[in-house]
Amino acid sequence: NLKLVEDFIANAGVKCTAELLEAEKKISLSEAVLDYEKRFQSDLIMIMTKKEEAISDNLSVTARSVIYNSDIPVMSIHPKARAHRRKPTTAF
Repeated sequence: NLKLVEDFIANAGVKCTAELLEAEKKISLSEAVLDYEKRFQSDLIMIMTKKEEAISDNLSVTARSVIYNSDIPVMSIHPKARAHRRKPTTAF
């Protein structure tokens, strides 16, 4: 899914980088994302979310923490391939 989203954005002519982060055990994943953003002075954080029935608004605890604690905009997406197109694209 990460490569699908990165390709979709790049094909639209938008410069982006996509990385899969792994947090050290002593910090949460949301802290790792926010630390990464500060190190690289990002303009936008894009996170992929999945439907989670037990949490209101279908956001994970990590996604919610990133959204609430980020100093820059956060875009939450749920990518999926579009079946009606010949070329692979991403629906958001």
